[in-house]
Amino acid sequence: FQSSDSENTPSDASALPSSAAWQFYNDTLGAPRFILAPMVDQSELAWRLLARRHGAQLCYTPMFHASVFVRDKNYRQLSLQTCPEDRPLIVQFCANDADTLCQAAKLAQHACDAIDLNLGCPQSIARRGHYGAFLQDEWDLICGMISKCAAELSVPITTKIRVFESVEKSVNYAQRLVAAGASILTVHGRTREQKGCQTGLASWSHIQAIRQAVNVPVVANGNIEYLADALACLANTGCCGVMSAEGHLHNPGLFESAEHQPAWVIGREYLQLARDYPCPLSYARGHVFKLLHHLCTIFPKIRDEVAAASSLDDLQAAMDLAESLCEPHLANAKAAAEAMEPDVRAYIDRLPLRFWLCQPYRRHISPMAVAAASASVQGDVAPDAAAAAVIASSAEAAEAREQRDRRKARSLAESGKLAEQRRQRRLAKEQRKQRARELRKLANGGCGPNLPAPECSECRNPSSLKCSFALCKRCCRNKTAAEILDCVGHEFMRRTQKCRKQLAQEKKLQQQQQQVELEAAPGASQQTENLSST
Repeated sequence: FQSSDSENTPSDASALPSSAAWQFYNDTLGAPRFILAPMVDQSELAWRLLARRHGAQLCYTPMFHASVFVRDKNYRQLSLQTCPEDRPLIVQFCANDADTLCQAAKLAQHACDAIDLNLGCPQSIARRGHYGAFLQDEWDLICGMISKCAAELSVPITTKIRVFESVEKSVNYAQRLVAAGASILTVHGRTREQKGCQTGLASWSHIQAIRQAVNVPVVANGNIEYLADALACLANTGCCGVMSAEGHLHNPGLFESAEHQPAWVIGREYLQLARDYPCPLSYARGHVFKLLHHLCTIFPKIRDEVAAASSLDDLQAAMDLAESLCEPHLANAKAAAEAMEPDVRAYIDRLPLRFWLCQPYRRHISPMAVAAASASVQGDVAPDAAAAAVIASSAEAAEAREQRDRRKARSLAESGKLAEQRRQRRLAKEQRKQRARELRKLANGGCGPNLPAPECSECRNPSSLKCSFALCKRCCRNKTAAEILDCVGHEFMRRTQKCRKQLAQEKKLQQQQQQVELEAAPGASQQTENLSST
């Protein structure tokens, strides 16, 4: 949703910028205009480097959980991956406690240029975890977290927020955050109720009002699908930068040019970066699905190939398949389209670009939201009224989602005991792994790189640290069975079991012998009868 006000003259507040915040934005960050958003499991190192190649001037890490980041060293090492080319960089955390956030930020500040507090996540998991956009009604808590970080960190603290339905309340909210110490505000022009199929259009007029009311850099977020959208957003809101999330996932060249590349070209470039800077396969598969979204819809064979992929090579094969299936369309698009099914042709005709090109995926938007946005752009209604109409259009669906979330929460509470048991098992497993790492380190003199796990002398597989014979489990099973031995670690008690069987047999034979002796003795039958009657 674009504001009808095309003037970019700053208000009195923005005419008197905070020198420290603007100096940081212009000098340290390089005055970025095009920014890659923080995205869980999506803005990993490989994707950030791809974004920088194609016009992104500032990148955010995925959102990290501050409490897990503090207590879990492995989580820190796996999550916070970067390289010299990955700058400027802002690390984002979600948190609901000032001390925890500050402690996590201190562990990450050496690897980034700023720390960002997530106040914009609208997902159900954020509601259950009490973070993200579900903190936006607790202004004292939020300001306490920001002020503590601003006072104790060596890098600035920034924040990403969503707006309220009221422009005035949104402005007051932003001013409180800036007063607490936020150096940059990234404003997503949607409320926390606008998500999923009821996302609607973002209100640029809300963003413009906030930009005019604060004296720190403001970055706009929402409705960015093409380069033209990014430029229009900068012009309409007067913000110093624009951020893209979902639009960038479908077209990583969004900030670079109005020309759109074939999906397999930029997909292969990403897969090469994923080989150079490894990430979980699920991340790479998610990126490939989004890049090939329209191709997967038209050619189900591509979707099956991506879904069944078990390596980057398999994803590379899916890219090759996509290119081969599109070759007839590249040679003669009209003739190739005529040979397709009518419903597929109808789908292709609805796309704004050739289906093999990187382009955004558009969710369904309610007619009320579209009408309100159109009326505002044409000047029929005031920008604030149109923005309110856009936001109100999804209120009923938001209430339905809240009821569904409450049902899920009750179900989760009922299964809480099972979840705790699983957590305890995971913790025990992690403790065993940690003990193994400590033993390898001690074997190396307590310094230097950890030695690899000792090998099994029989099959060269890693041996078990708890095995009595330093074998793997399979070889230990075979050895104890063949040589009648005990292994306490693997609980293969062959010798003990054999001894127990022998003792049982000896006892049985002894009882039988006593019975025979009693029967052979004089008067044994009478004695036996007396015993029986007794």
